[in-house]
Amino acid sequence: MCILDWRTLVGFHENPNKAVPTETLLNLLEDLSKKEGIDVVIISGRTHEFLEQHFAHLNITLVAEHGLFLKNPSTEWNEKKGMSGEWK
Repeated sequence: MCILDWRTLVGFHENPNKAVPTETLLNLLEDLSKKEGIDVVIISGRTHEFLEQHFAHLNITLVAEHGLFLKNPSTEWNEKKGMSGEWK
């Protein structure tokens, strides 16, 4: 098993709404997700709505809001039961 660990997919921006994935990055993620034996997972502190907007069209697993929400390819968002975001 090989795990590729990228710390940041998109550089920091003083306005978080402008820190969005580029077309080049989206193409790379799409190409990776089509390769046999590779599972692409994005784990983010961003909201599940943000990840849905930018990455849901890809065949990848999304983890949003520090693990509070999970979306596998071709499924709906699943909120971790019993957890709240109050700790943030």
